Amino acid sequence: MRLYTFALVGAISLLPAAVASAQSGGALLFDGGDQVAINTTLGNFGTGDFTVEFFYKTTSTGSTLLTKRGACGHENFFQFSAAAGVGGELDDNNTNYNPYGGGIGLNDGLWHHVAFTRTGGAARAFVDGVLIVTSTTGGATNLVNGNTLRIGTGPCVGQNGSTNFQGTLDELRLSSVNRYPGAGSFARPTAAFSPDASTLALYHFDEPSGQTVLDATGTNNAVLGSSNGVASDDPTRVPGDAPLPVELSSFTGSATADRVTLAWTTATERDNAGFTVVRDGIELADFRATPALVGVGTTGQPTDYRYTDTRVRSDVRYTYRLRSTDLSGATHDYPQSVQLQTEATPESSLPTAFALLPASPNPFNPTTAIGYQLPVAGKVRLEAFDALGRQVRTLVDAEQSAGSHQATFDAAGLPSGVYWVRLTAVGSGSKTVRVLLAK
Repeated sequence: MRLYTFALVGAISLLPAAVASAQSGGALLFDGGDQVAINTTLGNFGTGDFTVEFFYKTTSTGSTLLTKRGACGHENFFQFSAAAGVGGELDDNNTNYNPYGGGIGLNDGLWHHVAFTRTGGAARAFVDGVLIVTSTTGGATNLVNGNTLRIGTGPCVGQNGSTNFQGTLDELRLSSVNRYPGAGSFARPTAAFSPDASTLALYHFDEPSGQTVLDATGTNNAVLGSSNGVASDDPTRVPGDAPLPVELSSFTGSATADRVTLAWTTATERDNAGFTVVRDGIELADFRATPALVGVGTTGQPTDYRYTDTRVRSDVRYTYRLRSTDLSGATHDYPQSVQLQTEATPESSLPTAFALLPASPNPFNPTTAIGYQLPVAGKVRLEAFDALGRQVRTLVDAEQSAGSHQATFDAAGLPSGVYWVRLTAVGSGSKTVRVLLAK
């Protein structure tokens, strides 16, 4: 095959943020010698409309990813190079060769959504929702040949520098309609694809093992490698769920009687404003009010996060999940969960009386610690009032376990003077301490 160099149509800043994997489902990792064989009929679109789309990430300088090429023929639905950008070759059974492409080489190691469409005599390529190139000659091509549609490699490698795919692939869908009509941009998909009447084949790559790659439509199952039992050309099954904007590599936790500590690591992030911690289906903490949950925006490097939940009761099982918010304000829920059982508190270590302890320091400016003891678990409110009896702060309003607790009274923005902090617990009554804010 001839290797064409396509003209750039824009700088990298024209592309929106790429989509990153949450690693909850599955994906396929190709090492440059791997392939998936589908069949000879899929990809024969004739002159009709179509969409071929997928998510991929790579750091290689060039690859052919999806091809229906014969013995050094053409018809590649997707290829790219770091210098030339993304492109395709729409071939009328090796007689009417129509290459097209442009944009940039997307080898930054982050997930990108790529879509090739055709309708109304125009073939188009999109990356992360942005139109890269339009081809009118490709739009007229009669796409029919008897070669096997393959992912990752084909029977002709090395001609004019062509290379097999090295990278990770997820959510491959072929459709009999143009799902992104028009020449404008569209919003990147942020959820896994679902089959519909226009879906010819859909591969989630979620199978945990085995040679078979299931088509969600049930009609075009594929096979790893060139045939069963040939392991050398099998791609590796890896975690992956490409539509999500954060690639979550681990999510763990630990528990004591009075707290749960969560820890997670992201492999990559794209436009990540921050996280929300969800406990038993209810939002517990949000990045807007909790600095530890603020995201780093966009990075290809691992990032560690920690959050401690002190609003727990002893000997109770809790389920935690994560939700991210991107810079556009869209939220994304991650299916991974952590279930933890808090330890039972020995009866001998529990407080024997309901108590509100003296503030420390006192006088203070602008914060002071308020300690209190609960002999039994229950609903607790800790509030601060000014000298006229007006409530100025709510320090605690939650169910809490029996034991010793502490809250912080932050009086920033309040005038100097005497304040009263009142502790109320259902079944235990209320107590009040006097504090002095001295600025």
